[in-house]
Amino acid sequence: MMTFFRYLTLVILSNIVLSCSDSSETGMEGPPPTVVTVSEVRQADVPVFLEAIGSLKPNKRVSLYAHIEGVLQKAPFDEGSHILKEELVFQIAPEVYLSKLEKARASLNKTKTNLAFGRKKLERYSGLVGKEYVTPLSFEEIQNEVADYESSVEIAKAEVALAQQDLKNCFIHAPIEGILGEQKVTTLDYVEHNTLLSTIVQIKVLYVDFTLPEKHVYAIRKALSEEKALPIEVITQEGYTVAGEITFVETTVDPTTGTLMLRGRIPNEDRLLQPGIFVNVKLRVDKLKDATVIPQKALQYGQKGTYVYIVKSDQTVELFNVTPKQPFDEDIVIEEEMDIGTQIVTEGQLNLYPGAKVEIKP
Repeated sequence: MMTFFRYLTLVILSNIVLSCSDSSETGMEGPPPTVVTVSEVRQADVPVFLEAIGSLKPNKRVSLYAHIEGVLQKAPFDEGSHILKEELVFQIAPEVYLSKLEKARASLNKTKTNLAFGRKKLERYSGLVGKEYVTPLSFEEIQNEVADYESSVEIAKAEVALAQQDLKNCFIHAPIEGILGEQKVTTLDYVEHNTLLSTIVQIKVLYVDFTLPEKHVYAIRKALSEEKALPIEVITQEGYTVAGEITFVETTVDPTTGTLMLRGRIPNEDRLLQPGIFVNVKLRVDKLKDATVIPQKALQYGQKGTYVYIVKSDQTVELFNVTPKQPFDEDIVIEEEMDIGTQIVTEGQLNLYPGAKVEIKP
């Protein structure tokens, strides 16, 4: 009986030892590998941008004034309407000015008749002076009379031209194509000379004005000397982007602000942009040749700075410190040189540490 109990005790002890041995071996295997997404380090030619806040301005802006006085008879377009060049925008009652023109023409015809009569008289009397049928004094009076008629004709012509211009000014046409602004008067209002009626702004092309710190003057001037036109990008708060080019750079730096003023030109055929809004402006001034580029989402931030996780050949990760320089679309340029094709982790970094095992997600 004692032998049986000894045998049972040995069996139990053996099982305990085996169980502990299995547990020890299982613990040595460690946690399962972390599933990660990776991307490869690459090289690219990266444009260098200077960024600023700019404001949009119309390509052309014309104010429409009344150059005569009278009752505003017509205003066929609503505010905000698209106006074509030479379209009638306002009409001041022309009847009074038409009457003035007819009166001026009648006066001109009368003075022309008087002049014709005077010239015939002068011609007839000129042959009689030598024969002493007409005294020299009388002949001189006729000459002066003709000269007065000639002056009267010129004055009458000027009055006709003025009346024609006044009549023409009754009809106010668009000098440019554009968008009609706020109307300062309404139909049947009496307008006086020099009254502002409205404005027309041309927005098929817009200007963007912005400033950059004086420390960038050399880079801007250097870029201007190397390229015929400096490209820019204009980005609205909603993310709408339009490409354009620099058309003007101020010749001097503003000493009060230490900034240089620049102007760009951008297309706006669809009229989605409006003058007066503020936009982000990106000005390309250089290009980084063969820059080291990695995805921005690979960047991690810690007490020792910015770093990425590199996947080694044994499927473990290594921490690698980087110095970001400039964003490039969804990537970023770094100062450090890395082997092209090196795999870096872009997703799944949360559970990683140096030496951690990873499984690359296909």
